Amino acid sequence: MDKPVIIIDDQCLICNKFIQFVIRQDKKEVFLFSAFRYFFNDTPNTVILIFQNKVYTRSVAVLKIFQLLKFPWNLFYILNIIPKFILNFFYNLFAKYRYQFFNKVESCLLIDSTLKKRILVESSNEVQEIKKRIELNKLE
Repeated sequence: MDKPVIIIDDQCLICNKFIQFVIRQDKKEVFLFSAFRYFFNDTPNTVILIFQNKVYTRSVAVLKIFQLLKFPWNLFYILNIIPKFILNFFYNLFAKYRYQFFNKVESCLLIDSTLKKRILVESSNEVQEIKKRIELNKLE
């Protein structure tokens, strides 16, 4: 799979808002999207990016997503100079309390016909391939 895949907690309001932002910026339709529920029994406290056979999590995933977006958003990748343990400390803190800061939503973002081809669902071959890749990388 050549396209980057973003996997989110589809019940998290801020996660959904982030994906809507990425979709608006992704004019060339580079990114694909999926939900944790297709991969995990429990919801991990991280966004996941699968790109070029690598699994990115937490702040590294977010910064890599920004890097893949067009100017000016790709400039956020400069935050990568901050040590990962510091970025992840704040990421983990926010992720832990995201439902207190923002409400849960019952369903994922509205899917129009143009977006459906970019959403990976449980029955797709891509999801099965990604599951194997995630298992090999053993998420922290």
